[in-house]
Amino acid sequence: MKRVVDFIRSRPDADKPIHFVGWSAAAFVMGPYALQNPDDVRSLFLLAPMFPPKGRWSEQVDEPFGRPAEAAQLPRPGFPMHVASKSGFKASLSGPAALWEPGIDELAWEACMRDDHEGSKWGRRVNGGEPEGVLRYRNTYWWGWNNHTVPLMHQNKYVLGGRVPVLILYGQNDRTANTPTPMPDDLNFSVPALYKAIAGSKKLMFCFEGSGHSLVWETTAEAIHRFSKHWLKNGKVEGLGSGSYFRELDGNLIPML
Repeated sequence: MKRVVDFIRSRPDADKPIHFVGWSAAAFVMGPYALQNPDDVRSLFLLAPMFPPKGRWSEQVDEPFGRPAEAAQLPRPGFPMHVASKSGFKASLSGPAALWEPGIDELAWEACMRDDHEGSKWGRRVNGGEPEGVLRYRNTYWWGWNNHTVPLMHQNKYVLGGRVPVLILYGQNDRTANTPTPMPDDLNFSVPALYKAIAGSKKLMFCFEGSGHSLVWETTAEAIHRFSKHWLKNGKVEGLGSGSYFRELDGNLIPML
């Protein structure tokens, strides 16, 4: 991650520090990086972020991002990545409250296949012809992103919500970033818990009515693009720089406690 950031910052036209924008599990990387390197990060824009309030972390108070003790006893992962079929991918996008335009699931799959040339050659063959493809994402062991680390300070100032302003967007019906049933601590996710854990005051969160985990492919995408533009340009959305709000389908904003 540090090498990527250094490369971006080395470009003559790059802002220094830079804005971070990430979806879903990107929070596991961008959040801890911002906490450890606040001078590199101008702001965080987290879309449907994964956050386990009681997730793994180092028991060494002075090294909260160090390798957790239990990791040394864990067997190495037996496979490098997860794969998902096209049918599984499309099933994850469906739902009675989802805001999907007709055919968007096919367009989203085609975009994923264009992005992963190797994965597009895997999977079952359709009608004896070309491979259907698979969606690939890496298998890993996450730690250092939880209620212990998020409120950390740097030079007597909170990093997240202080030195680094944070914008969070998520869907009301997101059952991936908000675990619907009890799970082990490292798999129990909550977006509102992340907002609550951020100790600084420069934090802003919107919950989109009816949306799910992949809300950038829903009809709410236009609003998300507008929100991101305002955030990156002005550090505010709809004139707001802090607080949490429920966004109704018509755009009306209702403060959430």
